[in-house]
Amino acid sequence: MKNFYKISLLLFLVVFGGPLGNSELSSRPGVKVTQPIVEFIKLKEGYRSVAYQDAVGVWTIGYGHTGTAKSGMAITKQMGEKLLRNDLDRFERYVQKKAQRVLLWNEFGSLVSFCYNLGYRLKGDLLNGIRSGNSALVAYKINLYIYAGGRVLPGLVKRRNEEARIYTHGWDSILKRWHPCKN
Repeated sequence: MKNFYKISLLLFLVVFGGPLGNSELSSRPGVKVTQPIVEFIKLKEGYRSVAYQDAVGVWTIGYGHTGTAKSGMAITKQMGEKLLRNDLDRFERYVQKKAQRVLLWNEFGSLVSFCYNLGYRLKGDLLNGIRSGNSALVAYKINLYIYAGGRVLPGLVKRRNEEARIYTHGWDSILKRWHPCKN
């Protein structure tokens, strides 16, 4: 099943395109994450039609939506997509506001994914690295957010590593690892 998702994302990128380099899109007010980043977030969050409590006890539904999720709640996949899009709008604006500089598409998408998963966490050295263009510092700081409920979660380790690689190198860096012939 894991390979199915990897192949699906790879096929999506081939069919629908999307920037694969580091300089095709920057974050200016009103710019949205690229569809490949949306698919990345969907893949990493997974879809759940019935509300559940995540690793730290937060009620969650759809593709990682927490804002209105509660016990006993159920939604359709279309509702999950709408919740995701609405949530992403907020996080896109947040990243644009906090960065205070034009970001490359991969930097922007990586940070939106990071913030979507963790909440509003662009501060301290991470924020200084973003604002100063210090990609190595940003990648290092992103990789520190691997704990939930006081323990390291392997899924967070992998996601943070991929978000850091997208931030510094774009899609090429993770597509090589996801290539179906290598699994």
